[in-house]
Amino acid sequence: LLRFGSHALGQPHERGNEPRTFSFLGFTHYVGRSRRGRFVVGRKTDGKRLGRKLKQLNERLRALRSQGGAAMLAYLTRHLRGHIQYYGVSGNSRALAGYLYQATRL
Repeated sequence: LLRFGSHALGQPHERGNEPRTFSFLGFTHYVGRSRRGRFVVGRKTDGKRLGRKLKQLNERLRALRSQGGAAMLAYLTRHLRGHIQYYGVSGNSRALAGYLYQATRL
């Protein structure tokens, strides 16, 4: 069990016993405060998952190059739409924008 919540937010981090973040389902969940100072659980895209997805996207687009630009664009559109629908949660806009930028560069 992890000690994670509003009680963990106000106390100092102790020798690795109480993590302030954990990864689950492709997100890194972290303890934070809202603009009004209340406890919130923030979510951002897990860095390892982000890198892995970009590598897979690059390999897939490389395989589609022989089929032409229209096939690549159709796949990229479907891929990005699915990525935005899954990772488009409150507080994850910076990671989402970074992924979209890197994907369009590929």
